[in-house]
Amino acid sequence: MCGPDGATVKGYGEDICQGPCHDERNGSFSDDIEEVALAGHENATVKEDDADLDEAIRGRHEQLRNELHFLHQRDLRVSPCEDEVGIGVGRPGASYILRLRARRLLFEQTESWDESASALLKTASEGPTTVLNKALLEKINTICPFASATAILDTGCGVAQVLGSLLGTYGVSLPVETRLVAADLSPGMISVVDARREAEVSAGNSIWNRVETAIWDAQNLAAVGVPDETFSHITAGLVLFMVERPQDVLLETHRVLCDGGLFGMTSFRSVQWMDLVGEALNAIKPGSDLPPIPAAWASTQSIARQLEDAGFRDVTAEEVKTYYEFEDPEPMTRFNVANIPSVKMVTAEFSADEVEKAIQWMLQWLAERFSSGKGKLEGIAIVATARK
Repeated sequence: MCGPDGATVKGYGEDICQGPCHDERNGSFSDDIEEVALAGHENATVKEDDADLDEAIRGRHEQLRNELHFLHQRDLRVSPCEDEVGIGVGRPGASYILRLRARRLLFEQTESWDESASALLKTASEGPTTVLNKALLEKINTICPFASATAILDTGCGVAQVLGSLLGTYGVSLPVETRLVAADLSPGMISVVDARREAEVSAGNSIWNRVETAIWDAQNLAAVGVPDETFSHITAGLVLFMVERPQDVLLETHRVLCDGGLFGMTSFRSVQWMDLVGEALNAIKPGSDLPPIPAAWASTQSIARQLEDAGFRDVTAEEVKTYYEFEDPEPMTRFNVANIPSVKMVTAEFSADEVEKAIQWMLQWLAERFSSGKGKLEGIAIVATARK
């Protein structure tokens, strides 16, 4: 170790509306409830006593604003009910609709990550995150060498992009007793990591035998019994801006990090390849907005402030350029549309023909700028570290 230096919305069913709504059971979202609300059901109301959901809504202030804008653009009408969330949306029924759409986001995002897990395995060895992960690990190793690690957690691990890079570069320097944990909320992602571990071991990379996998919610590690001061190093690659309660992730990370241990994370300030997708979707179906990266996680100053507020010290945050390079734009374009969960949630409302039109729109845009077919799109990422 380094030195000292599914929430449930109350009242679903008859308590919420007098129309043909169904109860939510075992975390399944009732489409009928939202449809009644969006149709402007006169009697629709919602109980405002779910603290967990209130917190989740506030925690994703900007994304929920964007969701409401999404509704406005489609000229949808909602039933009159007081906005008690307090985010200043200034529209009757906003609280109700935001709550329903927040629930939908919770369920759809987890399911979408599960569905995309196998395809996203390729991002472990190619694509823009490889450079970003290398920069993150170099920064961590400079401050708190992995040779001193007692236990390492890759939280929100996805297909273990960060941990895999760590093992490939620093595995030989890890003490034999160092514990290695890859944890994610998505069972699909963990299944892919398990399969990857088997493949790596079969290929002769025996260090993968030491990798433990776990289905953990980074927002509440206490729920699965992770003790205080368990890990000397914790990484979170492109996680904080994707979760419902990012500050809870930081607080839990701080709790389970050993005294003097180091946390390293990445985020994005701007992503040209995602901007391109968003422009194409809007060109084909106006108002089809991708959720933006929340401002809290899109600048070095704000990220540093978030880390300090969670109790971390010796905080560093710097921008790193990364590129999505391609020899042929079509495979990249089709991969992004088919496998990025935030894109899939938007294109779920598209017909197959509309999806194809959006793809062709992007290919035309790329052809106009990269006549040879070969090119790269830029992303500005943020690498941050902090010590407990």
